[in-house]
Amino acid sequence: MVSAARLNITMAVKLALSAFLCLIASAYAQEYAQQPVDFEIPNHWRSGAITDPVFGGSLFVADTGDIANPAVLLVHGLGAAGLSDWRLLVPALEKDFHVILLDLPGFGRSSAPPGQYSPTNYARVLREVKQRYHAKPIYVIGHSMGGAVSLRYTALYPDDVKQLVLVNAAGILERTAFMKNNAHAFIQGNALPIAIGGTKSLAQGISDRLFGVLGGLYDPTQTIGNNEFVWGRIFSGSSNMNAGMALVAEDFTQAVLSLQPPVRLIWGDRDPIAPLRTGKLLAAQLPDADLQVIRGAEHMPMFTHTSDFNRLILSTLGSSPAKDLSTKSQGPEQDIYRCKDKSDLTITGTFYQIILDNCHNVTLDRVQTNQINARNSSATIEHTTINAPTIGLLSTQSTLTATNLTITGSNAIFADGGVLDLAGTRIDVSGEGVRTRSKTSLIFSISTLRSRHYRGNLHGAYRLEQSVLEKSLRN
Repeated sequence: MVSAARLNITMAVKLALSAFLCLIASAYAQEYAQQPVDFEIPNHWRSGAITDPVFGGSLFVADTGDIANPAVLLVHGLGAAGLSDWRLLVPALEKDFHVILLDLPGFGRSSAPPGQYSPTNYARVLREVKQRYHAKPIYVIGHSMGGAVSLRYTALYPDDVKQLVLVNAAGILERTAFMKNNAHAFIQGNALPIAIGGTKSLAQGISDRLFGVLGGLYDPTQTIGNNEFVWGRIFSGSSNMNAGMALVAEDFTQAVLSLQPPVRLIWGDRDPIAPLRTGKLLAAQLPDADLQVIRGAEHMPMFTHTSDFNRLILSTLGSSPAKDLSTKSQGPEQDIYRCKDKSDLTITGTFYQIILDNCHNVTLDRVQTNQINARNSSATIEHTTINAPTIGLLSTQSTLTATNLTITGSNAIFADGGVLDLAGTRIDVSGEGVRTRSKTSLIFSISTLRSRHYRGNLHGAYRLEQSVLEKSLRN
């Protein structure tokens, strides 16, 4: 009885933590949505409610522009404002395009029927709207959660989409990485008590460890259950929570790695909700994509940088992505790079080996090396290649965040404690992929692993001790 009670308390705490984190994300989303209280549908728009074919409620759809023109479908993110998030973009589009907008179920003028507001279910809604309003392939523009929905729609129905444009897409990173980022945004937003306000880097390190531990121990969506009726009942009256929880539960790995239509990415470089890291990940991992960054913009560039945003959208539609495939550094190989007791530095180039010993806030950008050895350090690794004669990445009690990391050779990773948050990581080795000694948190987003004992995609969080990751994946 005692153990069962403790288990119930533990599960309740985990669910409460998940809900709290989604509330943080929702709060940020609504803060940046700048919801117009008195927004009215323009008289020249054609609008009205249709029957929602997926959830069974009332779906509000609007369209404008000549229906003979190429069509653009606009998909909004979290927040009650719904399709009005696009109100400053539509006038720039409707002259040359047939513009189609909708309030997703649970938002704006649409009803909030029971059900799971997942990207997959929302993608089915988009399909029905597209089929009803435009017969030919269309352009699709999705923002924030709407970007994730649009990505899923394009993956499921590639023949429907001429080109996909993702704007600050949220929820693509594995749920633990997504939650960790929102915790960082919470810390950076001066929400900490004054007593610890000057130790944000320390607080971020603690939060990284916390989410690494929790992420490897449980899945909040399994706590709730995947029954859509039960899901809808639990989140009745809270569309943001419903859609937010369903968003972080979805795995986009296969969609990203195999997407057929071309993709253009537009991102604010100061986004606290969907970090620029996500844009860099997608630009490198999508088969046909490129990334345009709006400097100084946060999560809602359509409001804060309207002229730049509209210009990018208009220049993007119909253009071919100019993908930069270069991830290798330039210049001859240098000797061993040693960093000891230093902070706030950037390393780039080609090295035989890189050693970080008690170094923090280090950035490794476009590095090529045979090995990275980090001890009691914290580092961000981007667009880096490790060709490992023995072991590619040695990490001892370190916090490493890597985006678009490639490890080839003999053995990929040996970790002794700490947190490894790896997005867009490609491991292709003849030996072991990941071996751990003491308890280590591993977070993989949109990654692949090919080793002696495993071949497949990686998107999940693991908490391992004296183990080989491939054994956990086979179980």
